[in-house]
Amino acid sequence: MTARTNRSRAVSLALFSLMMVVSVPAPAGAAPVVTGIISVGDAPNSVAFSPNGKKAYVANYNEDTVSVITVATGEETSTITVGNGPTSVAFSPNGKKAYVANYNEDTVSVINVTTGTVQGDPIDVGDGPLSVAFSPNGKKAYVANQGGDTVSVITPG
Repeated sequence: MTARTNRSRAVSLALFSLMMVVSVPAPAGAAPVVTGIISVGDAPNSVAFSPNGKKAYVANYNEDTVSVITVATGEETSTITVGNGPTSVAFSPNGKKAYVANYNEDTVSVINVTTGTVQGDPIDVGDGPLSVAFSPNGKKAYVANQGGDTVSVITPG
């Protein structure tokens, strides 16, 4: 790579406990810096980006909501009410659904990304679901259950 190419690379930061910062241009070798703060719900736990990179979803533990951020503007554009104690969000590889681990009620909520609403009843999983992730082909979602020392495997419908 040339020095010019290195100078034009972007540095991306996501500060999960208090704030989220989107990509900012930085010269090669420069130390990362916070360049903005986005206000979201109470006790944000994690951030997940949609596969197309246009939206970021933030799990707000104390509010039982997910904040939807439009990445281009860096603004919270909506909130979606989910289960009790959301800790993690994962997008399906096709970007049509987002799964949210609800720690305090041992469930996973499924969000229809197009409508911005929760789809159906929450899915019962193991004790204390902390995080959720999709397999690369999207045929399975895996939920790490901290309280039960298990992983629940969900086959999306």
